[in-house]
Amino acid sequence: MTDRPLLVIDTDPGTDDAVAFVVSGLLGDRFERAFVSTYGNMPLDVTHANMRKAISLAGLSGHVFRGSELPLVGEPLDCGGYHGVDGLGGVADLIEDTCPADEGSLDDLAELICGASGCTYVAIGPLTNLATMLASKPQVANHIDRLLVMGGGFLQSNRPHGAEYNFAADPAADARVLASGLDITLFPLDLTQRYPLTPDAIEALPFGEGTVLGQIIRANRDSAMAAGLGGAIIHDAMPVLYVVCPEAFELVGMTVSVDEWGRTAFDLGGAPMRVAVFARDGLLASALS
Repeated sequence: MTDRPLLVIDTDPGTDDAVAFVVSGLLGDRFERAFVSTYGNMPLDVTHANMRKAISLAGLSGHVFRGSELPLVGEPLDCGGYHGVDGLGGVADLIEDTCPADEGSLDDLAELICGASGCTYVAIGPLTNLATMLASKPQVANHIDRLLVMGGGFLQSNRPHGAEYNFAADPAADARVLASGLDITLFPLDLTQRYPLTPDAIEALPFGEGTVLGQIIRANRDSAMAAGLGGAIIHDAMPVLYVVCPEAFELVGMTVSVDEWGRTAFDLGGAPMRVAVFARDGLLASALS
């Protein structure tokens, strides 16, 4: 470890996760980095391999941890091929894994967090890893300065019962994390779907169709537009962009609850948190440019 604070990215890549990793490169050397995989968009064996490749694609380095294979309760969801057969829009085989072979467990990650000089925890997959650590090593909560979560939805959903995918993946974990007292900022579907990368914006990016990142973004675009959305929806880049450029977001303090389906609601008896409601127009395109 160094004297720099720790940035943990908890992820289930996912085309949008891969783009989020690239965006995180804008942080330079402000943080010591740690990456932990979870099941989610694909089974853990796939998402873990994809995480290593996303780290490599983005030219990042840091501690690598293998996370949860199953939710606390129930079975993993099926994302229906939204991110392609390999989870990375069909380009996983084009990315060389250059990460070191050494990997750690969730217990190792908990120890790293507890020994850090500060920790920003960015959860862009199901919350199972964090819920598991909070149960086995409750002191972890005292060492996480802020938790930034891509998840939930209030007027928008992409799962049955009005839920969002990450929260629907493990409602029991959601409830545990929301009850933890952590300083939470939520980036829900209501925000992320508001700012698609339109086809015109994608064509203006310096990542043509022949580049790996260009293919990842365009695969996301194709899936999103097939679902009736206005372009690529890079959900998981939003909390990372907040770390890079917090002044570009408008946050509102709210109390939020989560039900047995992972559905979020404004609730006076819920957990206090900040919810991102607006971001600067063109923020993601500018970051990628």
